[in-house]
Amino acid sequence: MSAQNLSVFHVERTRRPVIEPAIGQWYWVKGDREDYACSSHPAIGFPGDEYGWFGCIVLVGSNMVELHSPSSGRDGYSTTRVLFEDMDDQLLYEPDHQGVIARSLSHYQEEVNRQIAEVKRITSRLGVVGNAIEEHQPSDGAALMVLSSENDPDRYKNQLIKARDEDLPTLFDDIKQSNAAVAKWMSAETTGLLAEASQLDGTIGRIEQRIFNVELYAGLTENVALVREGDTAGYADKIHLMQRMMFMDEECLLDYEAGGMDIESINQFDAWLSREANLDRCLPFPKTVVLFRVRRNIKGRTADLNPFIKVALEQEDKLTFMYIRNGGNLYRLNCAFEFGEKMFPDEGSLDLGEPMMAKMFCSSVDKLMPRREWEDRLAEAKGKVLEEKRLSDQWIAENPEEKWLEKWRREHPGKEPGKGAWIRSNPYRSWLNGEQPTSRKLSELEDYEPFDQGNLFYDEIMARLRDEMGRFNRVALILQGLLDRSPVLHPHPKARTWEAAGFELAFELIYDGSNVLYHGDAPDFEAYRQSVNAVADEDSVFYGQQDYWEQLEAEKECRRRDNDWRDEGKYRPVRWKPYGNPGPGRIAKPSKFLKKSQKVRFSWERMRLKRPRWIGDPDGPIATHVTVPLDELFNVSGYQPGDYKRFFQDPRTRQEYLKWAPFLLSAEDYHSGVLKSDQED
Repeated sequence: MSAQNLSVFHVERTRRPVIEPAIGQWYWVKGDREDYACSSHPAIGFPGDEYGWFGCIVLVGSNMVELHSPSSGRDGYSTTRVLFEDMDDQLLYEPDHQGVIARSLSHYQEEVNRQIAEVKRITSRLGVVGNAIEEHQPSDGAALMVLSSENDPDRYKNQLIKARDEDLPTLFDDIKQSNAAVAKWMSAETTGLLAEASQLDGTIGRIEQRIFNVELYAGLTENVALVREGDTAGYADKIHLMQRMMFMDEECLLDYEAGGMDIESINQFDAWLSREANLDRCLPFPKTVVLFRVRRNIKGRTADLNPFIKVALEQEDKLTFMYIRNGGNLYRLNCAFEFGEKMFPDEGSLDLGEPMMAKMFCSSVDKLMPRREWEDRLAEAKGKVLEEKRLSDQWIAENPEEKWLEKWRREHPGKEPGKGAWIRSNPYRSWLNGEQPTSRKLSELEDYEPFDQGNLFYDEIMARLRDEMGRFNRVALILQGLLDRSPVLHPHPKARTWEAAGFELAFELIYDGSNVLYHGDAPDFEAYRQSVNAVADEDSVFYGQQDYWEQLEAEKECRRRDNDWRDEGKYRPVRWKPYGNPGPGRIAKPSKFLKKSQKVRFSWERMRLKRPRWIGDPDGPIATHVTVPLDELFNVSGYQPGDYKRFFQDPRTRQEYLKWAPFLLSAEDYHSGVLKSDQED
């Protein structure tokens, strides 16, 4: 990893134009003519109809130039990128750009003066004189003079209406556009200067990066905490670097009932990881380094939490920690910066000897992919699109609309279905809606372009690769700092991570980041739930009724708060447990199993909150029940101990643990005796 350098990124430049491009040069650009004026294109010296606008070079890349037209700051500007090899064909150099700018500015200033003069002429003719135009006579007096000399008052009224509704609004709009053009051309001379000034940002960024690296190297020992103490590994044991980023909440499943662990549970995670079995699974070698992030996804927190605290906790949940094992010792290094999904790249992934494809989004690099992989995915997506289109056509042919309409009208007498009802009834409705998933995937793949000197965003892609290399080399910097300044990996041979031989002497890379791709479909939790629910009966034990009941109670509570003006704008719960009402229980047997309707009823007692006031008034707890659809429940009795492992062991479903963990792990705890049913309590 450390021995790699950016020499592999060198690609011979494309042919440069006759005139050496430089920031601040001005060119005529071919394309649609910019309408700078309010009416027609000004005679500012366009060299021909094929040239559409006048632009300044603001960026000179390794294979292209970027040009901007004059900008007012409010209305934006035209911009384009042109390859060096296309400059002579697409651009025409203007040696006298100052003359063009001066003529353009003069033109629009004259336009503004002419338009203001026209406003004065119209208002003066109609006797409508504003203080901003004429101040030497009262407007009322002028209006009387015009009206007294007018033989046809209705004609004068129509002229006033036309001036109000047509002439003056059009002129005022023209004045605004001309003023915007004046502002554009007044700022034109600064375009090149601002572009040159922006080049300094890269220098400052490199200095800041160097400062960061020095601070990182110097402050490592202050951020290392001992989690578990034991015997150290041997001198000759290599340090194994695990490629894959791991996520604490997914690995340990702490607080799965409450949405998974967060940054506040870091000490609990340390205790979990310190157990021998967990340590051997996550850090399997005597000397191992692994990256852990707290969470992959944002945790759903209560809405009444202070927004600033909520945002701060969400940011901390994204923190990355480096765990270091040395024999029986376990250390945690708090990292003040973000890592990618992998500690180091796949073998050959940054070797540009292999052709690559790039996908851009708003001038930024979205994704990179080897060309061979892109071609395989594209061919697969095209094949799926054709197959799904065939199945869709076949289904539509076998299920004509007339047949469906006849059935629908029988079931809904006196009504006519809308288009939405027809589409919803079609299992291939996504094709009819134009939202077929494979089609979207195919469209995304077709957005990729080759990464070569013909790509207008070659420099941005190269910068992305450099950033990735820098991030991986930052790991090497951390490791070198730990070897030099910290005892956490002692004893070890002397190593130099910046040399290939020195790196290989002390470290071994474990490419587990690519081994998490499994063949076949991921385990389907809903299909599994249906299979265990299929054998449910009145003697079964269920999970899920408590959550279902709390959601119903939350809806009632929200309606109550909505009708209470004192609660306006306050927190609305998603789940609610009223005082004195425990609910059906997390694990419980039903009071009635309605097999025909596929529903299950649970009964319990809640506290009577009002005391009896008269003799004979009811006293004691109140019998309560809730009826739950079977597909909202999980048949704990049909669960076999260890079934959760099929979902936990596959990383595709492990990262979706919030869907299955509350059901399966509760069932696991029940069968192991850790958790009892509500009736047993």
